[in-house]
Amino acid sequence: MKREILNKTKITTDGIQHAFRMFNAKSVLDITQFIHSDTVKQVREEVDRLIKLHSIRRDLTIPSTGHTPRRMNNVDFDTISEHSELLMQIYNDPELVSLLARIAGEKVHICPYDFEKMVITSLQSKGDSHGWHWDDYSFAMIWVLRAPEKEKGGVVQCVPNTRWDRENPSIISQFVTQPIETYYFPEGSVYLMRSNTTLHRVYPIIDASAERTILNNTYASTTDLSMEVDHSSMEQLFRKSESV
Repeated sequence: MKREILNKTKITTDGIQHAFRMFNAKSVLDITQFIHSDTVKQVREEVDRLIKLHSIRRDLTIPSTGHTPRRMNNVDFDTISEHSELLMQIYNDPELVSLLARIAGEKVHICPYDFEKMVITSLQSKGDSHGWHWDDYSFAMIWVLRAPEKEKGGVVQCVPNTRWDRENPSIISQFVTQPIETYYFPEGSVYLMRSNTTLHRVYPIIDASAERTILNNTYASTTDLSMEVDHSSMEQLFRKSESV
């Protein structure tokens, strides 16, 4: 039986047109209404299982984003692809990819670099954060599977319409020239971001009891496919190390 990933009752012409306008205005859009609630539940259960069995602890800074911190547990794509048929099926689902393309207003492609297709990240300790950064490819679809109350940290902050200069990222200068937008996505949310031109971070966890766990699905634009992409920051972040 084919899994119903999308909530097709919510996918109307008017709804998609509104989503297109909002996404292209803000570069970040809550798309939870378009995703079947059972799918979100199944993804959460699968991600919880993978974290328990396969998570790796990271605590480092990334020079190409101004030495911003990465303090998290994660599960990389190689592990996901080996151990989760469910997450692979969802990522590659043609109807899901088509929905993202309609919202973006342009063709959306499976990421051509396997290692960036999917990653699980979990902020589980006080001070954990996915610091300021841009992504290598245009679109990130984020499944928020565990989330604290907003007062406990873990909110998303963004500066859209920015460009990543890896040699001189100038993170602070981005804040001076335009405002930081802050979003709270509660547990069970799914959002889409134009992530290669949106400087973004997850605000640090400030309560020891809090947890924020997400699945990031990365997709490419047609322009991405014609460019030579530098994957060094991702490879630095998600290189193999001992599991926790």
